[in-house]
Amino acid sequence: MDEIIRFDGVSFFYGKSETPALKNINMTIGRGEFVAVLGHNGSGKSTLGKLMNCVLTPTEGKVYTAGMDTSDEANVYEIRRRAGMIFQNPDNQLVATVVEDDVAFAPENLGLPREEIRRRVDESLKAVGMYDYRDHTPANLSGGQKQRVAIAGVLAMEPECLIMDEATSMLDPVGRREVTAIAHRLNEERGMTVICITHHMSEAVSADRVIVLKSGEILLDGTPKEVFAQRERIEESGLIPPQPSQLANALRDEGFDIPAGVLTAEECIDAVKALLKG
Repeated sequence: MDEIIRFDGVSFFYGKSETPALKNINMTIGRGEFVAVLGHNGSGKSTLGKLMNCVLTPTEGKVYTAGMDTSDEANVYEIRRRAGMIFQNPDNQLVATVVEDDVAFAPENLGLPREEIRRRVDESLKAVGMYDYRDHTPANLSGGQKQRVAIAGVLAMEPECLIMDEATSMLDPVGRREVTAIAHRLNEERGMTVICITHHMSEAVSADRVIVLKSGEILLDGTPKEVFAQRERIEESGLIPPQPSQLANALRDEGFDIPAGVLTAEECIDAVKALLKG
């Protein structure tokens, strides 16, 4: 699999701090992967995402996004076009008083022809289910709808990678499901790489790969089943496993023969049914 992100011996310090926010990170993310990045507050997960998008540059080591060195100022604009970033608060990313004008903002700055801008705006709004709201004022939208418009604004740049930095943390459960579903659809239908930095375990369960950070270092890296099966290390990281995993673990602690790696409600139900039949 071709890589789209690479960290080579990356460490990052904020200001004059003697404690690194990230320490000697070595990893690659392949094109088309859906990766969830988890970690307790202060683990370095948001710093990791910002390094991918040139919001920050490494103190030590190198980060390459789409083959470009993020510390080279000449690459910043192109990197941000190819790897779009969605932040926690959508209000901080909306710049216009009409939805379609907001989505058109970045393509207009590219100096694209009017017809191309129109195509990109319409396709991006349709992709996130907000086309019918194109004439609305963003201030009157729900949090989930605002975040969908923010995603459309990134899609209008036609990126290869979508970095979501706690993008659902301020949303209600409905908005969270909507935004997560859009991210998965973009990954599945367009082959877009998605990096989901989150503290919601349900979002990690549906990823292709989970990276867990602790104190600025990679503690775990694998499929959701591989990662969440390592119960002691998950607890060591300060994370709470998905609820079905918690139930399965509790039953296993009581001596019931429940398999490791239970992640979803369906898997938990199946395991309990098998136990009862046995």
